[in-house]
This record gives sequence, C-alpha cells and structure tokens, in this order.
Amino acid sequence: MIKRLMHIQIFILISIIFIFIFLLSAKDTTAPEYNYWVESGSVKNKHIRECSGIVMSRKNANVIYANEDSHKGALPGFYAMMWNGENLGEYTMKGARNRDMEDIAIGPGPIPGKTYIYVGDVGDNRRKRSSIQLYWSEEPIIDVASQKNRPVNKTIPCGKLIIKYPDGPHNCESIFIDPIIGDFFLITKAKSVAKLYRIPKNKLVHNTTVTMEYLHKISLRSKCTAADISADGKLIAALSLKPFYVYIFPRQSDETVNQALKKTVPALRLGPSGISGLEAICFDIYYNLYYTQEGKNRPVYQSTVK
Repeated sequence: MIKRLMHIQIFILISIIFIFIFLLSAKDTTAPEYNYWVESGSVKNKHIRECSGIVMSRKNANVIYANEDSHKGALPGFYAMMWNGENLGEYTMKGARNRDMEDIAIGPGPIPGKTYIYVGDVGDNRRKRSSIQLYWSEEPIIDVASQKNRPVNKTIPCGKLIIKYPDGPHNCESIFIDPIIGDFFLITKAKSVAKLYRIPKNKLVHNTTVTMEYLHKISLRSKCTAADISADGKLIAALSLKPFYVYIFPRQSDETVNQALKKTVPALRLGPSGISGLEAICFDIYYNLYYTQEGKNRPVYQSTVK
C-alpha cells in the first residue's frame, strides 16, 4: 500500500513538473521596453547620400546592410557596414534598376538553408506606377577584418519579381520577409492609413509577375517609413514620421504576421519628435533597434532593450 502511494505521489510530481514546463514554453511573447536612442556611430561610405533601409546580417556578426533611395548614380543594390557605420563595401545587383529603392529585407529564399537580401524598388510618390519590383541576392560572406581596410565593390547575380497591387498604385517604404514562413510583406505609406499586403513564398519566382494579396489596415499615428522583423519572427517593428514614433508588434508562436499586425500597440517616442529623413530601422539578434537617416555621413542611432 505504501509503495503504491509512493508511485502515485511520484506520478503527480512528474505531472506537475511537465505542466509547469508547458506553461513556461507557452508564455506569450511581449514587446520589450526600450531606452531612448543614442548615437552609435555614423555612416562612413561617402557614396551613401539617401539611406532608406537597413537590415542586420544573419551570418556576419555586427554587420548591417543598407540600401539607397533614388538619385543620380544611386546604387542598384546594397551596401555593407558595421553596426557603427564603418564602411565594408557595396554590392551591385546585376540587371537591377534603382527607380525608387525604398527598403531592404533579409530572410529565406529560393534555396533552403540559405539567406537572401531583398531590395524593394517600391517607392511611388505620385502613385502612378503600374508595377513595382523586388530584387534578391544570396547574402554574401563578409571578411570584416579585410573589408574594413579595403571595402569591396562587387557585382552579384540577383532574382527579380514584378509586383502589382490588387487595388491600384500606392507609395511604400517598408518591406520585410517572414523568417519562419518565408512570405513577403509590404506596408504602404499614406497620411490616412497604412495597408498590409502579402506575397506567399511559393510565388517569389524569378522573372514572373504577381499580384499581392491585400490583408488589412494597420493602426499607426503617422506615415510608415520603415519596417523590420526580428530574426526569430517574434517581433515586428514599424517606424513612422511627422511625428516620429516606433511601434513594436509582438507575435505569438501560433500567430501569423497579419494577425500580429492587427493589434493596437503603443506609439513609442525613442528619439526627437520632429526629426526628419528617418527612413530605416532594424533589429539585432538581441532585439536592440538601429536607425539611420537620409543624407551624407548621417548618424547611426541605437535603442537598447532595458
């Protein structure tokens, strides 16, 4: 009898432990709190005049990729730099055209197990473009020690997708790739409301044309000028200007991106309200945030997690 009671007690104890572990693993993702930003450096590459997008490397520690807005001589591709803005070089995407490249993203792509850099030629201030373009290249391996002394200038192959809206032209400065599913997402820039669109991973096919799926509106206080998703897919950041706010959308393990972006989240003031030209934001692997502005030799800002 005593032996049987002991077995029952052990069974109950083990059950309690398993339930506790399950509850811990099922704990909801919450958005971290952030410190007011500080300058971590400045963009050293003299060719970057209008930085409009940044993203953190997935294979090269402390490396940021950046794209440039359209102007005469603007690079149809992306730049590499350290987290403090130190120049590592530039990568021209062969065959790409910088009509109005507004944001950059990173994530899975055509070959499983590889990481790709995506650059969106998605800007349309006058809302007259019948289509926009998305380009992608495999993420390069950066030799930081060598490239700090001798920044590279390489031309690399790329894929291209022609994109159409289901409801007519929109302006856009914000794209990202879901690191879990591989779908492409785009957030429009408008005074009244931001709209979310999606392209499934299986439709990101080179030299094809695809019409995006409209999902829903996103609640922001001002125009969306940048977005990013964390490497683990648990947090989505959006940046809006005039006035400047940052929005962090937590995503639960059982949620899609569009479900996460339906939430109403606080508008965070992590820098000066009236700052202008701020068009780039990204996470590092610790959820710290980085930002840059348009203009030559502009600061790189950092908001660390509290």
